[in-house]
Amino acid sequence: MPVKSKIFFIAIFCLILSGFTPASGQNARFSPSIEKYISSKNQSDSIISVIIFAENSSEHEVIQKISSNKSLSSQAKHQTLIESLKNIKTETLSGIIIELQRICPGVDIIEYWITPAIAVSAPAGKLNEISRIFGISSIIENAPVEYIQPVEISSQPAKISSFSNHLEVLNVPALWQRGLKGRGRLVCSFDTGVEQTHPALKSKWRGNSESNNAAWFAPNLTDSIPIDKVGHGTHTMGIMVGSTDQDTFGVAPDAEWISAAVVDQGQTLPKTISDILAAFQWAVDPDGNLATINDRPDVILNSWGIPSSVLPPCDETFNAVIDNVEAAGIVTIFAAGNEGPAPMSIRLPAVRASSPLSSFAVGAIDDATNEVAAFSSRGPSSCDSSAKKPEVVAPGVLIYSSYKGGTYKLSSGTSMAAPYIAGIAALLKQYNPDATVAEIKNAIIMSCRDLGDAGEDNDYGYGLPDAEKAIQYLPIPDNPEVYIAGKVIGGDGIADPGETFDLFLRLNEPSMSVESLTCTLMTDNPAAKVAENKAVYVFEKNLAYSMNIAPFVINFDDTLVNGETLSFGIIIQFPYVSETDTLNLQLTVGRTPQGNMLTHITPRMKLTVSDFGMFGMGMNSIYQAGGDGFDFENSGNILYEAGIIVGRSALQLSSSIRDSLGRSDQPDFSPIIPLSAGFVESTEEIQSFSQFGDNRSAIPIPIRINQTVITSNNA
Repeated sequence: MPVKSKIFFIAIFCLILSGFTPASGQNARFSPSIEKYISSKNQSDSIISVIIFAENSSEHEVIQKISSNKSLSSQAKHQTLIESLKNIKTETLSGIIIELQRICPGVDIIEYWITPAIAVSAPAGKLNEISRIFGISSIIENAPVEYIQPVEISSQPAKISSFSNHLEVLNVPALWQRGLKGRGRLVCSFDTGVEQTHPALKSKWRGNSESNNAAWFAPNLTDSIPIDKVGHGTHTMGIMVGSTDQDTFGVAPDAEWISAAVVDQGQTLPKTISDILAAFQWAVDPDGNLATINDRPDVILNSWGIPSSVLPPCDETFNAVIDNVEAAGIVTIFAAGNEGPAPMSIRLPAVRASSPLSSFAVGAIDDATNEVAAFSSRGPSSCDSSAKKPEVVAPGVLIYSSYKGGTYKLSSGTSMAAPYIAGIAALLKQYNPDATVAEIKNAIIMSCRDLGDAGEDNDYGYGLPDAEKAIQYLPIPDNPEVYIAGKVIGGDGIADPGETFDLFLRLNEPSMSVESLTCTLMTDNPAAKVAENKAVYVFEKNLAYSMNIAPFVINFDDTLVNGETLSFGIIIQFPYVSETDTLNLQLTVGRTPQGNMLTHITPRMKLTVSDFGMFGMGMNSIYQAGGDGFDFENSGNILYEAGIIVGRSALQLSSSIRDSLGRSDQPDFSPIIPLSAGFVESTEEIQSFSQFGDNRSAIPIPIRINQTVITSNNA
């Protein structure tokens, strides 16, 4: 006897309603794949996943009105927009939920607000009745989402170079020279995940300083930090922000990143359209706190598409979602796809063509020839055969970047081209954080160098962007970014305890829109006195950097210890305006100890030892670094200087006491086995042990010293 198979999915019902009613009695439109499925009489009892839309929503008008309201602050706009989306969801879905519960009693429902949506599992045989619920206009399959796989990929050792040649093609280094490297910006990817432990990406993950939930979205994984079992997402993220000490291959190496693992992660469980909807909702407010906006990314890179077998050629499933995300100030960038050179081969939702600024699609070129790659998907859009696609192109052939397992690979595909444009968007947001999504996209388009046929075409779009030129098409920022790019301490470069010193600060103003600044240095720490607290900065034309000619003058109290950090504030006064800005500055006292210290204590004495050959280091020592010195019967510190000297001859000495220049803070020894201590039960003694060598010596002997210090309560 044959047994009917049942297929289980998660169902999503996305509704975009106005007045909550399409024409009475009008059935919702089914997507081809759903229509084919429910027409089978043998499948009527199967549980199927669908997405449902409704007509004539006022949502777009409401959200765009909020987005364009210039009287609202960024935080107020963010809060108002999300609250409005949630209110629209509640008003729109209440009646739908009642009807769904009547048709499918006991059904589990998950609601979404990025666009009004509910998730529910329903029998296929109930879909016709569901389609007659007031307001519903279309029902589509909640289908798996595919990442756009590279057309080729090959292993590559880690490079040692200044930066990737592909970045020069886009003129990215010209922005770096102005200090625009993504500082303070946040990028996001919807991909196969990211390998957080990769050396080129680890330090840039936002989760290092914020909660993991605000930096990693993985609805089908249990890993608390980002992973990537496929490698694709690690590669695309590297193109946006990747760098090591030896090489920079990311467009915005100073930016941070977050990621949503909502495309295939090498698992049998498919990632569906519902995961993408949830990811967009998360990205608009990652930390779930409407009072914060720094958690929100500046740009989302999308290297995925909906299979053409699932949806009609120009389905509008994601239109409202993307519009709402961009109304929140987040640029969305899409890889065009690797189905070229056939015309009309761009995937959903990148194929959308309602304007050149919607669903911004990126094709790939071989920058060795500046010719479009054969695999790069082409226009025109299937939405409108006269609308040209993609918008722009970028290098996408044999692109070097990070990969899973801490490795590096060369890959080709539009998924490699799109991150370059997403990275440029982050640089433009650093230049002007208040620039709108439309202004960012328009600047990228206007900067393009035309390739292929004259004007916009279906191979290259508007052409190849020029990152530096794009700046010219953005509004000059109302509040230009200023940050400390370097500092110099007069004399020997060290601000020792008890010393009065000059301080020079190098300021960077990347917008190059300010001619001069007046800065006032302040601190509330009584151990630091600012004798000269004002300095003027003059920025020469076409230069983003300036250094004060007259120094700040500071005195450190002699009670400070080496390695201590003091905080200062710098109040910046812009010319012709009353508003000020404040920068934070930290200065380290003297030289930080080059290892670890431990104080041995007995009833009669104290002695501080180290794992770099020095002893004491208490107050009034030649090198006071927070130790207790040598104290005998509460005498206070009576040890001025003590250390180890080992030599072969007068010319080959390794020492931890002052050198020929009188410097006491530069010992030749450094830890091999760090200092540690423990209680020895058999002798009731405290013992510390360390091992150090003379690797800091100009001419090492070389030597290793095993140091054991024993504390006896009888001493």
